[in-house]
Amino acid sequence: MTDIIETETDRLYLRQWQTLDFKPFARLNPDAEVMAFYPSTLSQKESDDLAVNFQSLIEQWGWGFWALEQKVSGHFIGFTGLHIPTHPRVYASN
Repeated sequence: MTDIIETETDRLYLRQWQTLDFKPFARLNPDAEVMAFYPSTLSQKESDDLAVNFQSLIEQWGWGFWALEQKVSGHFIGFTGLHIPTHPRVYASN
């Protein structure tokens, strides 16, 4: 396992996902406005699967899509992060 990178800002913790994050994450994902720039909204199972994937990528690489925790409230408020593009067009030469 790689060392997991976690960091913080003045207002937020960027951290590894916890099981407690799954429910609030799933409440965001069926909302069409929240998911406007994604292919579709997500069911509870799809949302949980995505969170598990984010968790495993951080375990694998040490970084990825971190859970965002608001310092003042301690609540999960979303996610942010980095990812290696895998779509073939990203690597195609012009």
